[in-house]
Amino acid sequence: MGIPGQVRIALLGLALAGGGCASAGLTRTATPDLRGNATVSTPQPRLLVAGPIELLHVNVERKAGATFLRVPRLAGAMPDCRSGAPLAWDGESDLYVRQDESVCVAVVHDARVSWHARSVPAGLESGTRHASLR
Repeated sequence: MGIPGQVRIALLGLALAGGGCASAGLTRTATPDLRGNATVSTPQPRLLVAGPIELLHVNVERKAGATFLRVPRLAGAMPDCRSGAPLAWDGESDLYVRQDESVCVAVVHDARVSWHARSVPAGLESGTRHASLR
């Protein structure tokens, strides 16, 4: 006895739907979100993050007059934020910081700074803006 055409189509549809649900249940390797905060005082800039990392946004009071700096990171040494190059970044868009770079923040008035970032495996390039001025 054969299976009617409508039943075949219904069974095929159920099989495809079940397969779709099963594949949707697979989990991708999640990249952990990182968050931090610091109190930044004048006149010295302070290290915010070291790469590789993707900064998603930074919160700081407008009156603090925050300036972000790109600082090269030398192996085995702490970044010298005083030697950083100003970075044209609004603090709100995604910013990719390479493995050999750090981002520091300088303020005009003492302020509390908080940031949200996502870790990035070393060597992985991203489609976001880069901190490098090269």
